[in-house]
Amino acid sequence: MSYVEQLLAENEDIKYEAHQHPFVFLGRISFEVVVMAIMVAAIVFITNLPGQKWQEIQPYVQFILIAIILLILASAVIDFLRWRNEKFLLTDRRVIHLRGIINKSTLDSSLDKINDVQMRQTFMGRMFNYGDLEVQTANENSDNLFTFIRNPLEFKRAMMNAKEEHDREPAMYMQSVNAYQNFVPPYQRPNDQDVEELLLRLNDLRQKNLITDADFEAKKREILSRI
Repeated sequence: MSYVEQLLAENEDIKYEAHQHPFVFLGRISFEVVVMAIMVAAIVFITNLPGQKWQEIQPYVQFILIAIILLILASAVIDFLRWRNEKFLLTDRRVIHLRGIINKSTLDSSLDKINDVQMRQTFMGRMFNYGDLEVQTANENSDNLFTFIRNPLEFKRAMMNAKEEHDREPAMYMQSVNAYQNFVPPYQRPNDQDVEELLLRLNDLRQKNLITDADFEAKKREILSRI
């Protein structure tokens, strides 16, 4: 089971996954690429230097320069893994910002606490399709800023659609429950299959943390009392 799967609650589904733009990775390794080019040029230069004395120490200098190049390559690989493992996940319940290669860091916001999502794009961002998203929540000083995210407009649209669906779901479930109970007269024995289906819907609502255990038990007793 992957780390992302371990983060998810029961019956929680991922609706959208995003990463930072590749420019972030390229920006991190730009200095490393320059240093590596200098090291390679230095190796070529010292290889062609004349002189017996220099020829004696040349292998040691080359070894040091090659070791530096390998360290730079290792640093570039780590930068790539850091970029690749930083994810922005949208589920049917929350938004998750995941970072880290070995040591993981997660920051999430529940969809029902999101008030607004602001997007900022520069001219370059519009050209290359990246930008910043600020997720504003009901709690003060807890806004989440997703920087240099790829396809920010698509991610924002998916987030707002998921929130709308999330906010509408409890009302639809409870409307179904109330409509069913009003449909069955007190003196009439309800259909067992309908009761079973209704209880399954209520249990699904509880598993998604949309109603409490107390609400579930109260509604369950109310439904069973009609049998």
